[in-house]
Amino acid sequence: MSTRNRERRVANRELRTAAEETHRRRVRTQRWVFGIGGLLVAIAVAVVLVVKPFDDDDEADVETTAPEAAGDCVALADELPEGAPDVPVQVGSPPTELVIED
Repeated sequence: MSTRNRERRVANRELRTAAEETHRRRVRTQRWVFGIGGLLVAIAVAVVLVVKPFDDDDEADVETTAPEAAGDCVALADELPEGAPDVPVQVGSPPTELVIED
């Protein structure tokens, strides 16, 4: 094998090694960039989900428990709106048991 051929093979091997190392560094950098970018996106989504829950502000919050009675039951002060059913109200202290009327 001639010296010139040997020198060319050595030079090619060094260029290949340098190119492989450059490629490895680029891949490692890309992994870090995508990893950090993905982490930032996940944190942003988590913050949005925690700060803004999935409920509409237009809808009123409905209480599921009955409020405590403030006092005695009183008769209606105003007339009912049109189409509202007339429900009889017994004036006096609130009943302690369920009242069933047929």
